[in-house]
Amino acid sequence: MSTDADIMIDEALSSSGNFSDKTYSKYISTDGNPCPIYILSGLIFFTLVNYSTRWSLPSAVVHTKRRDPMEVRWKWRNVLTSFIHSSITGFWAPMAFVAQPSLGADMIHAYSTSAHALVSVSIGYFM
Repeated sequence: MSTDADIMIDEALSSSGNFSDKTYSKYISTDGNPCPIYILSGLIFFTLVNYSTRWSLPSAVVHTKRRDPMEVRWKWRNVLTSFIHSSITGFWAPMAFVAQPSLGADMIHAYSTSAHALVSVSIGYFM
């Protein structure tokens, strides 16, 4: 069942000439919500962080004599990636409250674009 927004996107895509296949419309946010972009950005960013942590392991971890050295390396990389995520969100969350004080009074009905983006980026991290 198509919504009005889906129909408008299909018409825009077919008239622009960029996409002839109407299946692309399901990948485009129909309500102008940037959350999917923030989630994807968080996923890509933290995947790159996790990948780059392999070069920042302590020498004791790299040259471990344990039975399963890959597990030790994985734990250190995971902890470092988690630390970076918690540092970013630990700084960002209070800033969102400072920028939008109504969040402190009513967290259910108040809205902040920054807080919304913070939650979306964190979803990308947990993915």
